Amino acid sequence: MKSLKPTSDDLYEAFLTLRSPEEAERFLADLLTKEELLECTRRFWAARKLDEGISYQVIQDATGLSSTTIARISRWL
Repeated sequence: MKSLKPTSDDLYEAFLTLRSPEEAERFLADLLTKEELLECTRRFWAARKLDEGISYQVIQDATGLSSTTIARISRWL
């Protein structure tokens, strides 16, 4: 029997069913405010740039993310 409580796995499985950027946009618009989506976008962009070797300062200047947030993203990588 499936759990009656929401789990992160449910959300992850839902992401895996999305087939296009348009579907993802609609899905995320139902879950997040515009500001929350923008914050997720900034963090994802920062992760990609950290992976490319871009400095914290450049990322901070481009996104407005704090150095603490950027350091946390770097640890996750």
